[in-house]
Amino acid sequence: MWFFRKKKKSGQEMKPEAEKTPQLKPEESVKQMLADAGACMQAKQYAKAADTYRAVLTLEPSAEAMNWLGVLYNAGAGVVKNDLAALYWLDKAAEAGHEAAKKDRDGILRAYVKKYGRSKIKTVTQEISRDCEIGALHIPKDQEKAIYWREKGERIAASRPKLSEYIIFGAYNGHNPEVILQDKELSYSRVLVDKTGVILNFPGIEKGSWTKYIEGSFRFEKGIVEFRTTFEIKKEGGFQMLWQIQPDGRYWADSDGFGMENDTELILYADLNDMGDFTGPFRIYKIDGKRVDERQKEKPAISGEK
Repeated sequence: MWFFRKKKKSGQEMKPEAEKTPQLKPEESVKQMLADAGACMQAKQYAKAADTYRAVLTLEPSAEAMNWLGVLYNAGAGVVKNDLAALYWLDKAAEAGHEAAKKDRDGILRAYVKKYGRSKIKTVTQEISRDCEIGALHIPKDQEKAIYWREKGERIAASRPKLSEYIIFGAYNGHNPEVILQDKELSYSRVLVDKTGVILNFPGIEKGSWTKYIEGSFRFEKGIVEFRTTFEIKKEGGFQMLWQIQPDGRYWADSDGFGMENDTELILYADLNDMGDFTGPFRIYKIDGKRVDERQKEKPAISGEK
């Protein structure tokens, strides 16, 4: 007996089974998502990039994702600009070993200190701490970081930057006059006077009638430390640099040494903030050991005045 298979009607042929999409492993998925987010950043699709970076963080604590979230919040790109959220995410990325995030975080903190003052930085860090405690819109609940930011602000407010040298001499006699400002809490280091005695970021000089005593001095005009110079700490913050540009007693121009006339001793001063920035030009401070305000005839005039 023969058996005949019935032909299926047209359109009822067996279709091949649909190919299944391979399931990515978690680490492969994260890698792909980071690549997608990077492509969004290149295309300036910042909102989509931010969403993708947040999705990555639901799978693993990616330093790259946290860094870029911090960058986006700092710039206000694709998200509402939020300095606190930027600090939070950059700090988390830095904690995970991201060096660029560490530099950006410390840079934002330094900008706050420069703008508002060291004591007021606690206001900023207390806000981040509070957001970490309750879980804000842009900052997740994070009790560990709540404690960290509260203590960080207190340390910054209580700390003061330090100088490598407070009393220096010029390099002309074999001395190293280099002065470096260092701030451990803000990860900050800056050279104020280099090894050759040059005052970096020299702010200029407010000249006056006293200038006649030192006219033509190359070191005076270029801001070079040649004689004993000191830095003093100001109570309200920052430093004052007392720059001696001419002492009384140089052996080649002094009555005590070679029968010549005494020099007129001159000391100038300039103020610097906690970041080592000069806040104004150098001005006359003392003439022959006396404060200028005690010698009415020697009060400094603005440069250019007669």
